[in-house]
Amino acid sequence: MAFTKFKKFIRSLRYYPELLFVFHLYGVLFSGPTLEQYLYKVFSDEVGYNYTYNSNTANSDCNKGDLNSTSHTLLKEVQDRISKFQLYLMLAQNIPPILLVLFFGPLADRYGRKVVMMIAFIGYAFWSTILTAVVYFNLSRYLILVANFIWGCCGYYLSAVVALLAYVSDRTQPDNRAFRIAIVDLVLFAAITASNFSNGKYLQEFGFLACFLLMFTISIVSVIWCFLFISESLPPEKRTETKDPLFTIPRRVLGSVIRKRPNRKKLLLLMVVDSTVGFTAPVSVQSLLILILLNIPFCWPSSWIGYYRGALFAIMGVGGVIAVKLLPYIMAKPLVIIVACLSSAGYLVSFSLSRSVWASYVSILAGLFAYSAQPITRGIISQIVDANEQGAVFSVLGFFQTIVSLVASLSYNAIYIYTNQHNEPAAVFIIASFTTIIPIIFSTYFYYVEKKNRNTQNDDENTEQPTPPTNKNCNDTKEDDKGGEDYESIDNAFNENDDRNGLVI
Repeated sequence: MAFTKFKKFIRSLRYYPELLFVFHLYGVLFSGPTLEQYLYKVFSDEVGYNYTYNSNTANSDCNKGDLNSTSHTLLKEVQDRISKFQLYLMLAQNIPPILLVLFFGPLADRYGRKVVMMIAFIGYAFWSTILTAVVYFNLSRYLILVANFIWGCCGYYLSAVVALLAYVSDRTQPDNRAFRIAIVDLVLFAAITASNFSNGKYLQEFGFLACFLLMFTISIVSVIWCFLFISESLPPEKRTETKDPLFTIPRRVLGSVIRKRPNRKKLLLLMVVDSTVGFTAPVSVQSLLILILLNIPFCWPSSWIGYYRGALFAIMGVGGVIAVKLLPYIMAKPLVIIVACLSSAGYLVSFSLSRSVWASYVSILAGLFAYSAQPITRGIISQIVDANEQGAVFSVLGFFQTIVSLVASLSYNAIYIYTNQHNEPAAVFIIASFTTIIPIIFSTYFYYVEKKNRNTQNDDENTEQPTPPTNKNCNDTKEDDKGGEDYESIDNAFNENDDRNGLVI
């Protein structure tokens, strides 16, 4: 009996790809800080700066001397070089998804969610293979651009997220989708937390090659896991049957979003809010966070960076789920989005003012609800569109999110180069905090529109229907004119008469 239940439980996991995504995203998110610190080591060796990633204490060359010392001059040179190289990495990795992400959603609607997941996993496998070869054979760093481009052509990890969101919508009732999407975000944060907590220590103990070999192993296992042990969520009868050529897909996808529907304006407004929130979320400055923590006044080793990033995403991930589940009971959902934006701005400002380890950790609490906005918006969006449009709509969201992320990253990196030259590298976070004004404005407008619609609906429901005129004979009219008995006294008289006659009503 117990074995039968266990067997059913294992089979049920075929429709819960979140576990696979925890595993896969662990590798994907493990790669970010590892690659950035690898490049930091490469550029440090080129300029002659002594960077020790495998230390248990703050980097001595970073801490010693004044701001005009030779070590600090070299430090600025390293920071500037890696900031500029990151711009190329972002372009190579994000431009292909911008062009292709509109295809992945419709492909998921036509051929199933699993196909798109497989494409994303295979792209990551190619990326990890090339990076492992670069580190092992000490090849040119420009091959990393090629690897990023190949991964980007497979949709980066965003295409997998698009497929996952559509998968969740297929398997979840509309009322529970916002919470299930919040759980997906929590899964994402769990993967980020685990990868960051382990990344710094693993890198410190085993070095860069071992880290990239671990990513390669995860990528291969992810492909096998998805192919053999994940079932398709979209049945054939619900798939899109159109046979239009592939080049018409973007036009059809965008048309499915802007076509006439009962809540078209609401859908478009929510998509704008969702996209602009991505511009202001702390994740948009995560690549700069590592550079800042390697810079003055922090000068942290890799293990410290991993612990901090792990704590950051763990606290914000749990806070996001709590906000999505509880805050809608005490305030309207547009107000929850505004709270998330204010929380995001609070973290960015408080961290930029931090000058010590404890202050940087305390700043995380200000961003407790920073990641609760997009689960709210995407939960509402999934209720507006039809089942066979989920993939298309989420691909449009991914399209705009990719554009916004690219613009944000390029802008913040350019600003960071300037602020670093003026010995205030963390000032870029304060500048980023001002961008929260954009989603707050749209969310406020959304709140008042929803409030107006609710008031109009309530007024319509509370409008009393006119009472039809009562037919009265002439005698009744005369008696009423004379101030005859009212309706209550008449009812009492009938009741007394019924009691005397033994009638039970």
